[in-house]
Amino acid sequence: MLVSVAIASYGVGAIMKVKDPIYRTMLEVLIIPDDDDVDRYLNKYDYRGEKTHSDSQANTYRLRYSNSSSNHTLIRLRVKSIPQLVHELIHHAMITFMDKGIHISEEEDEVLCYHVEYYLQEVLKQWDKPKKGKK
Repeated sequence: MLVSVAIASYGVGAIMKVKDPIYRTMLEVLIIPDDDDVDRYLNKYDYRGEKTHSDSQANTYRLRYSNSSSNHTLIRLRVKSIPQLVHELIHHAMITFMDKGIHISEEEDEVLCYHVEYYLQEVLKQWDKPKKGKK
């Protein structure tokens, strides 16, 4: 189930969503500077999850809807930063492959590269789109 939300809610600067038809995962990238706004966003949609990676610039969460076992990753960036996005996309890819029982080794690292490339392209398509209701 894909949840849509008003962009202005909870101090969210941008919401970018990407479905992966191969690994059947959902990625949501949010640009939210304030930690409290992230918590309110997660609570509003009854997301349950664990923070799998966190540093001063971004967080990656592995989410489960309360009524589902769907694979859903939320990347939260404090500011728009493509290098930080790529960093978090690698975490997302590794989480996805671990969940699917896929071991990434030096001989099989191409699948990791393609996965990150796909998500980066899909997120960048939405990166500078105007907010709904804005011209």
